[in-house]
Amino acid sequence: MRTALRYLFIIPVLLSITAVGQNTAVVKNLIMQAGDLHDSDKNTEAVAKYREALKLDPENARAQYELSATLSGMGKADEAIAILEKLVASPGSSAEAYDLLAGLYNEAKNNDRATVYYARGSAAFPGDQKLNFDAANFYLQQKKYAEAEASAIAAIKLDPQDSDSQRIYALAVTAQNKNANALLAWCSYLILNPDGDDSAEAFKSVEKLLPANQSATGDANEQLAANLEAAFNRIGLAAPQGNDAFFRNFYANYFAKLAPTNNMPTLARGISVTAHPENKEWLRTHSKEVNDLAMWINSVPRSF
Repeated sequence: MRTALRYLFIIPVLLSITAVGQNTAVVKNLIMQAGDLHDSDKNTEAVAKYREALKLDPENARAQYELSATLSGMGKADEAIAILEKLVASPGSSAEAYDLLAGLYNEAKNNDRATVYYARGSAAFPGDQKLNFDAANFYLQQKKYAEAEASAIAAIKLDPQDSDSQRIYALAVTAQNKNANALLAWCSYLILNPDGDDSAEAFKSVEKLLPANQSATGDANEQLAANLEAAFNRIGLAAPQGNDAFFRNFYANYFAKLAPTNNMPTLARGISVTAHPENKEWLRTHSKEVNDLAMWINSVPRSF
């Protein structure tokens, strides 16, 4: 009799577990269907599918985020914000949820709320590069330059090859009159992105920040190489006296190592192609010099 009663108690539990498993599969399928509808620009139908999934699993973080993102794309920011406010306060919180919520407040020109959620998100998810980059960009727009610098540094540490993060850093330190930081950051940006949409403006910034070396002679490229070498050496010598470890390690020490190499003429031509388009032909026909510089860049580590 006891054995029979024990099985009678077990059967409802097993049925409950089975139902949960079935619900999970159904919810997952609904979210996939909603994603396909969204990708096909059928946003109204996608929203319906996400809501259907949330009826079965109200706490499903993926469904909540995707629903809010879809609503945002439909111009229904208030509905999206209401969902995201609950989501970031839940165990299902994510960096992308904080990023979207802060971004929506930014678009609504509610800068105080945007600041709150960028700060909270960055603190909760310090390892998310996109969130740190978007926070840096937001702070820059708000003229909160120290905060922009700090967030840009966090983004650079997570992805040193992201030229846009280095651009935000360069703009932030320029606004704070940190000219040495700005010069090296712009040079670093141009190494990564010598001929992009913002590269011409970046090189103009280099020219403005670069002190003239009166002993430099020759054509514009030779003068630029000499001026850069002098600046890299000077900044490298001064950096240990400062307390900015990131700038010292990532920028100053790195470019101080580059200065005495034979790669400076190639660097000068490479970062100035927007001002001197003829340098493209020189770079094309001097593959050895270009490869030498590339090998140096790829073999010399940059620390933080």
